[in-house]
Amino acid sequence: CINALAFDSSNSIRLDMEDSRVTSDTVELAIKHNVGCAIQANHPDTLKHLEELLKNNIPVRLVKGAYKEKMTNIKDIRQSFLTYANMNSNITIATHDKILLNELKDTHNSYEFLYGIRRDIQESFLKQNKRVRIYVPYGKNWLPYAMRRLKEWKNLKFVVGNILKERLNNVMLWKLFKKDSGDRDQLERLIDKHNHKLEVIRTIGSVVAAIT
Repeated sequence: CINALAFDSSNSIRLDMEDSRVTSDTVELAIKHNVGCAIQANHPDTLKHLEELLKNNIPVRLVKGAYKEKMTNIKDIRQSFLTYANMNSNITIATHDKILLNELKDTHNSYEFLYGIRRDIQESFLKQNKRVRIYVPYGKNWLPYAMRRLKEWKNLKFVVGNILKERLNNVMLWKLFKKDSGDRDQLERLIDKHNHKLEVIRTIGSVVAAIT
């Protein structure tokens, strides 16, 4: 089975989480087959599910939650996220939310990010000796998957917003280096690594134009 193949190759499996129709079944499946499981901070049953997973030593990946639940206020979701994260320092933190990351960076060591999103944060955490994993869609159907996700406005807004945040962060670093007479060449090399993201924005614009 897939789980045995993963074990033999020193890899691991973690189940992603979908909407409330399958949340409990996903948790039960993770416990039955001893594989990791994602948990959503905005879900009403998360405390119960998290306690079950931790009791069975199941690796947990904590996300804010992409599906609409009764909890919709971002402040409430962030508070729930922090509450659950602080139940166990081994919980993997999977968010690009800088407010949450700043709160948890001194207590947690494992983080997950989407490929190409906020690489400035990813690099910063690596330099702090944090464990950083990158989510990379792959396989023959990666393009239809990506196109389907980009059709959802909230996902498109998230991607473009974070690209701009990273770009803005680079600009702020540039101004800081100029002010402090830092190593201009070093910063230029850093920023050049990320300049292609402007092209990504143009590409996304073309994709949206093609599918709408």
